Amino acid sequence: MDWNLPNWFNCDNFRFFISFFAGLISGFIFFSLVYLFSILRNFNKNIYQTENKNDKLSNEDMNELIKEKQAIFKQDIKKKPDDYISSLLFNCKNLILEVSSTFYPKSEFPYLELNIKESLALIQYVHDRLDSLFNKKIIFYFKKMTLKQIFVLKQKLVDKKYVQKYRKTRKIYNIFSNTLNLLNPFHWVKTTFMKIFYDKIIIKIGCSIITIMGEEIYQVYSKKIFETQNIDDILNELEKDIINTKEELLK
Repeated sequence: MDWNLPNWFNCDNFRFFISFFAGLISGFIFFSLVYLFSILRNFNKNIYQTENKNDKLSNEDMNELIKEKQAIFKQDIKKKPDDYISSLLFNCKNLILEVSSTFYPKSEFPYLELNIKESLALIQYVHDRLDSLFNKKIIFYFKKMTLKQIFVLKQKLVDKKYVQKYRKTRKIYNIFSNTLNLLNPFHWVKTTFMKIFYDKIIIKIGCSIITIMGEEIYQVYSKKIFETQNIDDILNELEKDIINTKEELLK
């Protein structure tokens, strides 16, 4: 069988068509990439130039909102002391939702309106301020403790069930020691002071975290400089409370 190719189908023509279609495809890909790049560039430009014009939440309103969440947090842990972490996270989450929905009321997911740059900045700001908080002298010890150790400490100082269980395992020793403690007023002063100290410092830490979260979230969403509360003031207030409590117990 004779396989004769048409006269127009030769090597030169074949190379021409290959070159033509390769150039056509390359040009299409090139212009598509240029078009995509221009779209992304304009999109990012619009993101960074976006200024939030919603001024419904002022600095004063934000401070009131932070105080509201702190009050709810205090009430929660008084009712259920074991729910400290969950209550803290719950109030921080609600604070984020309320702030973000105020600035983006029409968005289905207002808490996702931050771009990557803003999100990373928020994480860094919160991390730096929390690290600064736990470097303070009065609560530095807690920075090295695990959550389990803090919980066990709470049980030893506050939870009566834990104390009763512990006493059963060392019944003979406790009968003797408790008899002495009943006659020792300094034992009651120490026990009461440690319980009050623990309650106050744990509550202050939680309230400080809520304050930091609220202030940093407000700054990122509002694109404004927020006059942040000095955490040292909170800790100084805590130190004064502890000193006053100790003096009252020793009277």
